[in-house]
Amino acid sequence: MIRYAVDHGVNYIDSAYFYHRAIANLLSVWRCRWVPRKGQDCHQLPCIEVKSAADFDRLLNEQLKKLQVQKIDFYLLHGLNAAEWPKVRDLGVLKWRRERLRTGRIGHLGFSFHDEYKVFQEIIDAYDKWTLCQIQ
Repeated sequence: MIRYAVDHGVNYIDSAYFYHRAIANLLSVWRCRWVPRKGQDCHQLPCIEVKSAADFDRLLNEQLKKLQVQKIDFYLLHGLNAAEWPKVRDLGVLKWRRERLRTGRIGHLGFSFHDEYKVFQEIIDAYDKWTLCQIQ
């Protein structure tokens, strides 16, 4: 399906943390055709798996290794809601992202959202450079 999609013009693929094993080999096959066409891939930091600030790098490094890449184009904080947002915010995810963007390990930062509008507004107001938001 991924090959068909790329062959027919899809230029963005989103993959959550728990799907990496299933698509890692496929990604390595189509990436040689994808990147020259300016394709972008998107992966997500599983906020539910974050217990300490060290987990930000642990999970990113694990994803880069599984995907066999040096950079993730769009990196989303996955599943932000009233419980997960304060946790990752207080652990310093916005400070952490600054260095990962600077060094090029991630290209853009966004988030996926699963809650009420007031929580969404709080997240939006916390950072003025979100690139992408997926809303469930």
